[in-house]
Amino acid sequence: MPGDILTVTLNPAFDCLISVPDLRFGSVDLMGTAELSAAGKGVNVCRALHSLNHRARHVTILGERNAESFVAQLEHLHGLFLQVPGNTRTNYTLYDPHRNQRTHVRTRGAMEAGRAIPALLD
Repeated sequence: MPGDILTVTLNPAFDCLISVPDLRFGSVDLMGTAELSAAGKGVNVCRALHSLNHRARHVTILGERNAESFVAQLEHLHGLFLQVPGNTRTNYTLYDPHRNQRTHVRTRGAMEAGRAIPALLD
C-alpha cells in the first residue's frame, strides 16, 4: 500500500519488567508487579506509528519456540512474522522503585535470523 512505512525487526525480544521494592541481592525478595511485552526496535516503531494513526507494517523474525505469545501481543498491527529455530530472546529488568534503580539481564535469542532473509526478498 503506497505510503506505508515498513519496519524490519531482526532481533526482537520480550521485555519483562519486574518490580521488586527494596531489592536485596543474595536474599529472597517479594515481587511487586511484572509486565511482559513484545518489543524490538522495528516492532516498537510500528506500534508507535500505529498509535499515531500512521500506516505501518512490520516484518519480524521470531524464534519458533515462543513465537505464539509474541504474535498474540501484536495481532492489531499489520505485518509478517517469520520463524527460525530457537527462542525469541527475553530482556529482564529488575526495578527497585524505592531506590529508583534498574538491573538488566538479557538472554540470547534465535541466532539464525539470516536464514529468514531470503523469504523477505520473495
